Amino acid sequence: MRLGTKVAGEEPCPVTSYSELHKVVSFLNVMNKKCHLLFRGQSIDVLPTPSLLRNTWTPPREARTGPVALDQDDGHYLEQLDRAGRQVAQILRSDRLLPRWRPFVFEDGGLLRHPERHLAAWAVVQHYGIWPTPLLDLTSSLRVAASFALGLEDDKRRWWQRVGKVGWRKRGECQGHLYVFAIPQLLSDFMDLENYPLTEMHALRLNAVCPPDAVRPHFQDGFLLTWPLKGRRPDREASVARKLVAKFRLIDTGDFWTDDFPRHTRASLLPERERDALLRTFRQRITYRLEGHRLTIKPVDGS
Repeated sequence: MRLGTKVAGEEPCPVTSYSELHKVVSFLNVMNKKCHLLFRGQSIDVLPTPSLLRNTWTPPREARTGPVALDQDDGHYLEQLDRAGRQVAQILRSDRLLPRWRPFVFEDGGLLRHPERHLAAWAVVQHYGIWPTPLLDLTSSLRVAASFALGLEDDKRRWWQRVGKVGWRKRGECQGHLYVFAIPQLLSDFMDLENYPLTEMHALRLNAVCPPDAVRPHFQDGFLLTWPLKGRRPDREASVARKLVAKFRLIDTGDFWTDDFPRHTRASLLPERERDALLRTFRQRITYRLEGHRLTIKPVDGS
């Protein structure tokens, strides 16, 4: 398979079983031995972009508003990300949830002066959907990515009940898309990020920085790909296409998954408040307000 932008412009390779997908990815691992392969699963074939670079963003239900437009106002939402990150760091420190607290200490100068010093908090913000970020979710787990691409087991079951057995058979199959990226270096120590400026893309290992109570990134074997920044805005000319080595169209007619390699459930990757105390804490303490057409994070003491 050809690298980079050529792969992005090609039709995805169809795959009808997890064992077949695993075999092809094993070949890619051998052919990209100087890189680490990371994955992303999606329902549609659109080149992945961070939430901050999309046209709209849907806030958590606690914001009590519908989707907000980002495409003409990404500078504002990048600046507000500073407040969101500071509140996340404050909650983690005050609740003593940080085995390693130094990556979550904000220094003077703000995010636009030292954005790399804010990435630990941004990582938590991103994974809990608190605010749009210039980060892209990836995973080192092929099975996790494939489950997101084809829909989690609980979602599939609810969809079956909604449309009925006849509707499922009439549709015939479930499809999703999976992207494979070759990353030369994976970063684990967020305290070393000053040597890796955010003018380039870097892959960060989430379970090396997110506290154990932040169960989602640990469940998902999560990584984050940093997006280049240009001054007060994310670089809209940047693209993940040059790191793309393959893309697949996953086709499930009922036998894609097996007993040995089952589809993930929602509880195994996206636990709700009952199983994720940190999610409950964030939704109670971080609040929003709509100012004109702009959404903001309400300030609190120390933020």
